[in-house]
Amino acid sequence: MKICRVAALVGAFIACPVGFAQSPIPWTQLSLSTSNVDEARKQNPNLDGRGIVIAVLDTGVDMDVPGLQTTTTGEMKVIDVQDFSTEGDVSIARATWNEGGDHIVRYDADGKPELYVPPAAESRPAGTTIWFGVLEEKLFQNSSVPDMNDNGKKDDLFGICVVSQNDGTDDEALCIIDTNQNRDFSDDKPLKNYKLRYDRFTFPRNKPEKQFEPMTCAVNIFVKKRTVSIHFDDGGHGTHVAGIAAGHQIQGQKDFHGVAPGAKVISLKLGHNSLAGGATTTGAKRACFEYAAKYARENNVTVVCNLSYGIGSIQEGHSDIDQFLNTLLIENPNLIVCTSAGNNGPGLSSVGTPAAATAAISVAALLAVDTASDVRGEKIDAPQLTQFSSRGGELDKPDVACPGMMTSTVPRWNKRGDFWQGTSMASPYCAGLCALLSQQLRNEKVIPRADWVKQALKATAKPLDHYTTLDYGAGVPNLIEALQAVVQIAETRANDPLYQFDIATESPLAASGTAPAAYWRGDFYPAGREQVFTIKPVFVPTADATAITAFSKR
Repeated sequence: MKICRVAALVGAFIACPVGFAQSPIPWTQLSLSTSNVDEARKQNPNLDGRGIVIAVLDTGVDMDVPGLQTTTTGEMKVIDVQDFSTEGDVSIARATWNEGGDHIVRYDADGKPELYVPPAAESRPAGTTIWFGVLEEKLFQNSSVPDMNDNGKKDDLFGICVVSQNDGTDDEALCIIDTNQNRDFSDDKPLKNYKLRYDRFTFPRNKPEKQFEPMTCAVNIFVKKRTVSIHFDDGGHGTHVAGIAAGHQIQGQKDFHGVAPGAKVISLKLGHNSLAGGATTTGAKRACFEYAAKYARENNVTVVCNLSYGIGSIQEGHSDIDQFLNTLLIENPNLIVCTSAGNNGPGLSSVGTPAAATAAISVAALLAVDTASDVRGEKIDAPQLTQFSSRGGELDKPDVACPGMMTSTVPRWNKRGDFWQGTSMASPYCAGLCALLSQQLRNEKVIPRADWVKQALKATAKPLDHYTTLDYGAGVPNLIEALQAVVQIAETRANDPLYQFDIATESPLAASGTAPAAYWRGDFYPAGREQVFTIKPVFVPTADATAITAFSKR
């Protein structure tokens, strides 16, 4: 598994001439003009994604960097963090005590006892159980942050103590981490599961000049699983993606925002950054999507998922995660999924998985006009598809094309610049658009449906000259027109049982012999034959027989 990312370029800086500071210069490194986000925001300043949650399925999100701290209304930006990669998992067991019963004992590899001062008495009242574990720094030797406390060593051990209520829940438990390695838990801050009160911590550095570089961490405690899960972004990719979708005052700049700065963010980590390319698994992706769907159901909120991960696919549209996503989205219409089309272009039939999932919104990458001028010194008259962006062929993908070269939020330890490119950057841009369209419907007291949002984006998108639909799908989204269209679609399809159409036609190179698009690789096509397409309606699970029959008679 690899991250859909091409390269990290040096961050660009817009100089503001003396005497003109009162007139903010547009942040063209994150081109809001390409899809008319800036114009829509002028017409309705409160249209910023508020009330919508964007789930970032990636390498993690650093919730302490400027741009990911608060929403436009001053609320906490990152409201939940979960790690499904297992990278930050620490096993815990019932604590062993010394003979005096006043210290926790750990035995090192040579059997030598090490004594730890337990948490303060007020943190471990009667009726609690004490658990102990060790975070081993050497496990992160291949990640981007192998030295968590920057002390020149990469094999430190950090003791972890958990205090749980007997027969209590995980949310009642406390976690104390010996971040300063003095084997004394009484001087460390007790932490709860992040979503409860947004507790976070860093590993202190001995060098004052490097205090600005810590990696922000949070915990989730699973007593029954005997695990503490430590969440952090040691890849940087997820933090960059989150800023594009929902950043507010990125890098501390007042007028520098992502597409939906009012939206809240959930970090669902699936990238194991100690493995090549921040590798993940189908199981981790499934768990992330299921968590997002459950969150949407239980909180009655629209959740827009962004997945900027993908790999090539031999059987396009038939992988397990493709099929899983299609089923999940149809069963959870309040869940929306945007995913990067991939960076395997410009060859045709290069869209991978899960971008091949029919119900997901697959996004190609553009070079925006203003970004080309101000960052690259190039003059172009219209957005251009990037060469690396994956194309369709046997698949009727991608769905739309969004800017895929931009500056965004990065962790403080990052040294690679903040201007990155890839379909990884285009997908969160589209996720932000979906958040704005969802807010528009909720403002109209309508519960959004993913198929309505996708239809509005595609129906109002603008095609690109010199390219084909196999390159860009429906084209470049136009937010102002899409905002009007999504309301009309919701009104006309309020009781419509249809979710989408599945299309199949003969495709000789497809494993099954059919594919959603009529692309023939080669110069042979049998003379005198017609290309036959089969169109099959797919209905929402709640559709009853009467509604389906009525639809079939249209």
